Amino acid sequence: MRTVRSSRVAIVVAVASVIGFAAPVAAATVPYPTAPLDSYNVKGTAYATLIVGDRVYVGGSFTQVKHNGISYGYQNLAAFDVTTGALVLTFAPNPDKEVRALASDGTSLFVGGKFISIGGAWRNRLASVDLATGVASTSFNADVGSRVDAVATDGSRVFFGGQFTSVDGTTRNRVAAVDVTTGDLDAWDPNANNNVTSIHLSPDATTAYVGGTFGTIAGTSRSKLVALSTTTVAAVGTDFSGANSNVKSLDVSIDGTVLYAGDTGNDLEAYDVGTGAQLWQNEDAHGDIQSVKVAGDNVYMGFHDGADGMTDARLAAVDAATGATESDWNPTFQSTYGVFGIDATDEQLVIGGEFWQISGVAQDGVAIFAI
Repeated sequence: MRTVRSSRVAIVVAVASVIGFAAPVAAATVPYPTAPLDSYNVKGTAYATLIVGDRVYVGGSFTQVKHNGISYGYQNLAAFDVTTGALVLTFAPNPDKEVRALASDGTSLFVGGKFISIGGAWRNRLASVDLATGVASTSFNADVGSRVDAVATDGSRVFFGGQFTSVDGTTRNRVAAVDVTTGDLDAWDPNANNNVTSIHLSPDATTAYVGGTFGTIAGTSRSKLVALSTTTVAAVGTDFSGANSNVKSLDVSIDGTVLYAGDTGNDLEAYDVGTGAQLWQNEDAHGDIQSVKVAGDNVYMGFHDGADGMTDARLAAVDAATGATESDWNPTFQSTYGVFGIDATDEQLVIGGEFWQISGVAQDGVAIFAI
């Protein structure tokens, strides 16, 4: 049974009953196929995917990139042609430990994770590398005390969150910002009392949406999900009262009016960013919503443990306006932990995670669904 709680849907159904016909809740059309390209893939797990121009960057915990029985010595971070899925041989940063998050300003790639070496330089858990070659910036050097799990940028600063309690030897509890060019620590200091797992900026970059396991942040009691001013740090807007479980993934509608959050309660939720009111809640997934991406009229969610009675589901499309799951788009997976990262354009949907076959196509760790 598909479960969708939505104030919008309730209004539509009520009006329909008055005028004498039933109004079905239908999801938007999904443009992507259910089977991915037979492309290069990774030996291990991918945690983050990011499309920039004609490339998709993939970060994770992997030891090799492979295709047609041939392995290549690229570890933890690689780039692929987003159209063909071919490995970009000239991009070779080879971080020594796992990559958990990626962001870009169109010039540089900002990388967060557990590494202390990347692109030929010592960089503690946060780095800026060249989009073409993966060589580390000589000017950007932020020293982060522990793992980085989320990264975002507004073009002048890099915002990041994770499990750390210091940056550049200064106390910063689990969320901070640094200069985009130098990596110098910014005054922005929300001070979360527990881990931050996701950060997403509003389209105008005035608000940072932060999700995680925290109960207090920016000097106020805001549990698991908060909107913060990127200038004053203060919590802005009404509390997101529907966030009852730890938030793992976030995205914002193109017009900036709706926030989509995936949590450990197996729910994907939509919130009005102005009022904090929950617009709908999709409960179809049976595991944590580990990744969320808005593309077109849909929100794509990645998870584990199946969905809506389908034990081989790890990825689903949800109508962005109603919260209804698209029942006709069902990629099938051979996988345990499922999908951790999603990015998309009008022509490609790229996922990263822990899987080895999708809809009958043998594909490990990263997959491209192309129109």
